[in-house]
Amino acid sequence: SQVIVTTHNPLFVDRENIRANVIVTNGGATPAKNIAAIRDILGIKASDNLTHANYALVVEGEEDAIALRALLPILSEKIAKALRSNMLIIEPIGGAGNLSYKLSLLRNSLCAVHTLLDGDQAGRDAYKKADSDSLISVANCTFITCNGMTEAEFEDCIDPDVYKDIVLNEQGVDLVSAKFRGNEKWSQRMRKTFLDQGKPFTDALLMKSKYLVAAAIAKNPREALNERKRNSVDAMVSAIERMMKI
Repeated sequence: SQVIVTTHNPLFVDRENIRANVIVTNGGATPAKNIAAIRDILGIKASDNLTHANYALVVEGEEDAIALRALLPILSEKIAKALRSNMLIIEPIGGAGNLSYKLSLLRNSLCAVHTLLDGDQAGRDAYKKADSDSLISVANCTFITCNGMTEAEFEDCIDPDVYKDIVLNEQGVDLVSAKFRGNEKWSQRMRKTFLDQGKPFTDALLMKSKYLVAAAIAKNPREALNERKRNSVDAMVSAIERMMKI
């Protein structure tokens, strides 16, 4: 005998095989054609960029999203195709503290998610909270790590030659400086460099610097990664491909 159980609970949706989900409506039953059809029948009101997305990469800031939208298509043709078709989206959360909230929304929107977090205290705290809320696991999260560094940020993976000129032109800070070298995370080294060169350093200036780096990456993604510090970015690419089973 065949038993059919109907439900509106999104936990039972099979994201890996969309046609395995059968939509029962108007006296008939048909395999789902796409994730958008399942969201519609369940009454899930997804944002425009989530309408057709099966997968999401969650990142901390908008500048990370700008950079990765340029980098990922260079690193993986399969991911490039998923981004072009909107099957994969990159979702910034506006700071690590918003991680659990964003993951909860994406789960309710039927998205499979991988998360990229800075390897610093804020990133670790965000992971711990999301883990306690059963929203994340070690398998679907990548931390930015760099050899020889206790803490690291996404910008630590980028070759300074790609963005040093734009920082000098826009902010008057020369990154060819002893203060910018070292094993501290990028934002701390930027702070020391700014102050050493007689510049103020505020959260707004830090965010401006991050956007300048992202803009430089977008212009030259093929040369952007620091060959000695790109390991976590490459690991993230492999994890996304596994998530999408490609």
